[in-house]
Amino acid sequence: IHPGVYFPDYEPAISDETLAALGAPGAPATPENLAVLVVLNPGAAPQDTTANLLAPVVIDTTTGTALQVVLDDGSWPLRATLHAA
Repeated sequence: IHPGVYFPDYEPAISDETLAALGAPGAPATPENLAVLVVLNPGAAPQDTTANLLAPVVIDTTTGTALQVVLDDGSWPLRATLHAA
């Protein structure tokens, strides 16, 4: 899902290495061309569903290249409870 619906302050830092891997050869991706999505983990009941904020899926909308990136700054949880913003 797009995290902004449930986590409006979610702005993960995407490393230069990730930008280089997502972009075309010799032309790294730019933050303006990225789409960031998070993976949901369904719970037994809808209210138990969590989002993986530690490892978002980052997509370069120009090239269509995507990676699931594990963030190394430690500021985002693996299982965040959904709360409508």
